[in-house]
Amino acid sequence: MFRTSLLTLVFVAVCSANGFAQEPAEVPTIDSLAWLAGHWSGRDRTGRVTGEFWMKPDGGLMLGINRSVLGKSKASFEKLRIVQSRKKIIYVASPGGSGDTEFVLKESGEQGVTFENPENDFPQRIIYSRQGDTMKARIEGTVGGELQSMDWTWQLVAEEKPATPKEANGKTMLHGLRTVVYKVDDLEKAKKWYTAVLGFEPYFDQPFYVGYRVGGFELGLDPDMEGVTRGNNQPVYWGVDDCEKALAILMEKGASKDSEPQNVGEGIVVATVLDPFGNVFGIIQNPHFKIEE
Repeated sequence: MFRTSLLTLVFVAVCSANGFAQEPAEVPTIDSLAWLAGHWSGRDRTGRVTGEFWMKPDGGLMLGINRSVLGKSKASFEKLRIVQSRKKIIYVASPGGSGDTEFVLKESGEQGVTFENPENDFPQRIIYSRQGDTMKARIEGTVGGELQSMDWTWQLVAEEKPATPKEANGKTMLHGLRTVVYKVDDLEKAKKWYTAVLGFEPYFDQPFYVGYRVGGFELGLDPDMEGVTRGNNQPVYWGVDDCEKALAILMEKGASKDSEPQNVGEGIVVATVLDPFGNVFGIIQNPHFKIEE
């Protein structure tokens, strides 16, 4: 048995048993409780945030969790489950994750349910009822000859779906222009010149590449002149979260691979493709850039 308090609340249920059917002649299936599924949350007058998350019924089982939070350091939780047996449906509450207490389905309606355990000290009944996106929860029982109860009202929390490549960053997987690379046959001379022009040192300085941060973009110097003639040879790189995944998506869309993803140091990965029209399309995964999109 267990006893709940305002500070250590572990599970909850619903006020308003209006419209509930009397104890059914035939036990309903757990699938009839699918309306409980979802993430429910609410805040009371003291500022305490309570709520429950219930998974959809499957295999004769619903799993849930209750959490109550007040401030940054006062929190309690309870593991919950609803189990379908051959002759009854059982609600099992495990305050703090241990110590099971069972409540048997007593009354059931279209979107309301009562579970009962007359032998428990408090509560003896757990009640849920739903109206649209509002869930009302109530626990009640007799203590010292008097009816005691606690009530909560929660709202359905909208499900947050993970972003797809097209939805990443709100619109598309591309984050905008990141890097322009200039080919130079004398890296040291070019570095001195651009440092003088920009007025600051490069953030990335290696024998194979020099990079400057300029107004949220990158100006790069590359000494590899193989197959390059002077002028009009600057590949443009578009920022992505994952170079390999973005390359695969571009290939699926009809681009052809121009260069494999290459880690050029300090977590920076680059690759290029040829678009269907023969243009070089560069992508860059650069953890050093965290600018507003």
